[in-house]
Amino acid sequence: MATFSSEFPALQESILLKSYHSDVGNLCHCRRGPALFRCAGQEYCFGAKLFCQACIILRHKWLPFHRTEQWNGKNFVDCSLEKMGFTLYLGHNGEKCPNLSDTTSSRQMVIVHTNGFHEMPIHFCHCLMAISEPLQLCDEQLFPATMIRPQTAFTFSVLDNCHIHMLSSKQSMYDFHAALVKMTSPAFPQDIPVCLKPESSWVLGANTYLEQI
Repeated sequence: MATFSSEFPALQESILLKSYHSDVGNLCHCRRGPALFRCAGQEYCFGAKLFCQACIILRHKWLPFHRTEQWNGKNFVDCSLEKMGFTLYLGHNGEKCPNLSDTTSSRQMVIVHTNGFHEMPIHFCHCLMAISEPLQLCDEQLFPATMIRPQTAFTFSVLDNCHIHMLSSKQSMYDFHAALVKMTSPAFPQDIPVCLKPESSWVLGANTYLEQI
């Protein structure tokens, strides 16, 4: 502890400085817009650089469950990828399916990850020989809550994480869910898109996965 105590002021200053960024207001590295967005939260991109809206979306094409923030002139505030126009495409390595009609609406889904709950629009593959929607989700390591028009899915990571916690600490599904809710929105837990009920898709989907492993 003695080795830390002498560095406490510097450590505290480093932590507090994370609420600001020296690049705020500068142009993004692409030179096409102001750098106002950054990755943040429980999982985040290493380096904590600032990007314009187009670049932060492009950077997260393969990291869709990271949380992002926007500088509003005074401080950083939550600004999800969905609010910035991000859509998750399945079946073509993150690219739009070539057989997807411009008039086809995306499906709003809830994705449960290790850092909480995410709402985002998803487009499935519409190719002639495309596999079923639940299997398309599984191919992207997303376990569907149901086999009929799924609207909730769980990353394999969160389900494996849940399994390990249950084995090592005997944590209940209720407590694990409560932790995910607090990670998502500690101030407004009632706004979380999925609530824990005996018949909820969270319980059914998670238990189905755990039975398989």
